[in-house]
Amino acid sequence: HNFFIIFSFRFSKSNNSLFIRSDSKAQILIIIYVDDLVIRGEHIVDINNIKKLLSDRIEMKDMKEFHYFLNIEVIRTRMAL
Repeated sequence: HNFFIIFSFRFSKSNNSLFIRSDSKAQILIIIYVDDLVIRGEHIVDINNIKKLLSDRIEMKDMKEFHYFLNIEVIRTRMAL
C-alpha cells in the first residue's frame, strides 16, 4: 500500500484493485488480484523500473506476457492490450 503512495500511484475510484500513475509522458496501470499483479504501461523501461522497485520490496516472480487473466483471454497487439 505504501509503495503506491510513495511512487505517486493513485487508487482508481471505480476499482479498488487498480492503481494508476500518470504524467505528461506516460501512464502505468497495476491491477492486483489476490497474489497476482498485472503491470501495463506504454514504455517497457517504465514497466521494468516498476518491476524492479516492487521486487526490491516483495518476493515476486515475473511471468512475462500472459494469455489469460481471470479466465479472460488477453490478446496483445501493437496498439493495445
